[in-house]
Amino acid sequence: MTNDDLIAKIEKFAELRGIACATVTSRAVGNSRLYARLKSGNSCTLDVAGRINDFIKKGENVIHAEVSGDESPLIQPSPPQKQRGGNPQAPEKAAS
Repeated sequence: MTNDDLIAKIEKFAELRGIACATVTSRAVGNSRLYARLKSGNSCTLDVAGRINDFIKKGENVIHAEVSGDESPLIQPSPPQKQRGGNPQAPEKAAS
């Protein structure tokens, strides 16, 4: 995979998700400046390129699930938290 291939994958994924390319590299490898460095002609290690590729593949699975209407998405929302009893605005009574 060349730098141009990696840049194209990042850009396509970012467009599909509606996020910035720097956000893709930040979430994939923790480096938001990597995309700009790749665009300016610098390269990255094979390990970093592989981690970005894995991140994009996982994300594409989520996109496919959303588009196909899959009822079992990879990311489940957490259930609502129960409120604890009492009125949060009322002052607590002192023990007598």
